[in-house]
Amino acid sequence: MNDVTTHSTILKRDDEQRLVYGVVLEPETFDLQEDSCSFDTIQKASHTYLQESRVVGDLHLQSALASVVESYLAPCDFEMNGQQVLKGSWVMVVKVHDPVLWKSVLDGEYTGFSIGGFGERVPCES
Repeated sequence: MNDVTTHSTILKRDDEQRLVYGVVLEPETFDLQEDSCSFDTIQKASHTYLQESRVVGDLHLQSALASVVESYLAPCDFEMNGQQVLKGSWVMVVKVHDPVLWKSVLDGEYTGFSIGGFGERVPCES
């Protein structure tokens, strides 16, 4: 298990197409709430999201005028724009339709993705 607290960052932007690439969840890596997820949990979360929701949120407050255009579980470790993506990470690409929201992305007001979901904390086995 990783002992470094991290958060997801935007891996890449395609300004012409208004696409934002980022990691939603990374296996065995602590988030800002000091929680981590196994690959199996990430896989279940990603599949459930794609089957039941597909809503892109805006700061956990409202739906954003944006669409998920790609979503996958990294089949191996790789690098995107100089940033490491670990095998099993949930990678998502979002197309931003709203010009005001896109300007906020360009201005650095949005720095990454958040699952914005609910879960049950399960103590780690020592």
